Amino acid sequence: MFYKLQFHLMLRNQITSLLLLFSFIIVNAQETSTIQEDPRIAKMRGKVEWNIKENGYFSTRYIYSKSEINDLVMVAESDINWALDRKLGLSIYYLTNKHRDQALGAKWLKRQADYGNSAEAMFYWAKENSHIEKSYDTYNYMTFDALGVPENKEVCISYMKKAVKLRPSYNSHLYFTFDHYKMYREAISVLKEIVLLENDAYHAYWLSVYYREGRGTDKDLNKANTMLRKAADGNYTPAQVQYGKMLFEGKEGLTADPNRAKEYLNTACSDGDCGACDYLERKGITPKKKGSGCN
Repeated sequence: MFYKLQFHLMLRNQITSLLLLFSFIIVNAQETSTIQEDPRIAKMRGKVEWNIKENGYFSTRYIYSKSEINDLVMVAESDINWALDRKLGLSIYYLTNKHRDQALGAKWLKRQADYGNSAEAMFYWAKENSHIEKSYDTYNYMTFDALGVPENKEVCISYMKKAVKLRPSYNSHLYFTFDHYKMYREAISVLKEIVLLENDAYHAYWLSVYYREGRGTDKDLNKANTMLRKAADGNYTPAQVQYGKMLFEGKEGLTADPNRAKEYLNTACSDGDCGACDYLERKGITPKKKGSGCN
């Protein structure tokens, strides 16, 4: 009799627990249904999906008013993973940047950067934490370093590295970040990689500066001159002017060669570097062609 009574009590408790569970599921289902049935959310969700289908990504050009931004945020908050899968955190950042809603922009940009599918979000979050420069993005009509986020060097570098892993073209910004924080050994390592992989004249020029000044490495005039010539041959005007002058006068370890020097200086002069034009004239040489504004 005792065991029979105990069995009935256990059965009643289990039934009560099941009823409570079903009640919880029904209430949540009703709440979810209510959210999904909200006409503003349904309309904006449809607009997002259409936008992505048309453009391959969510374009903020189709969001015009502050109320539409609010609707977009409401949709995103209703299903955060759905929003981050579609990189809406980045879109909200763009839009709130325009409307100067710093806290909301910071929250969604950080969410998107941490989600791991957007190199742009990682890059912008790094920029917002760096305070290296204020720069204007004419495509998105926004200003970097506009969220009021306190400067944090470690966060900046960490997220810039993450961005580079997803998009190697951000390597230039990683170099600039290291250079800004005077982390020269790290900066020159990135510069070498960029020059090796991309054969880029601009970065070859700065690598020559590092070798010439001994930033993050021993001074090495031979390597400096090699990189400077590489940059000059790549049509980077400041390198053409510097290398041309050094070559003309036989300075910094170079053997004087005025004829070759004139080629570099004439190219720079024709591209609008008035300093190169003036240098040639001071040496009694008439420039082949002066660029705009140098006549």
